[in-house]
Amino acid sequence: MLAALLRNARLGGWQFGPHPQPANAEEKVSDSVTVMNEQIKQAIRTRASHARSQAEVADAIFTTLREYRIDVKHVSLEEMKRTVVDATRAAREDGHENSLPV
Repeated sequence: MLAALLRNARLGGWQFGPHPQPANAEEKVSDSVTVMNEQIKQAIRTRASHARSQAEVADAIFTTLREYRIDVKHVSLEEMKRTVVDATRAAREDGHENSLPV
């Protein structure tokens, strides 16, 4: 699952190298969000509940993060792990447990 997430991150255009810095700090704060609040987590769970494979779960996570402009390099590993677990559970609970591995 983690390998699929990392592969999706690379294919989806997430850049892990140096980024150009904005001219002022206010522009940087308004440009991206660094905390996943409950609304974002709920959006991920909702999208993941329609997923029928691990790739679709990963796509649901990263599509939502892109839409909410989450800067993933500032999200803790523990929070990303919880997000993946929640998304996978949402997909299984929606009746797709036969298509997702345990």
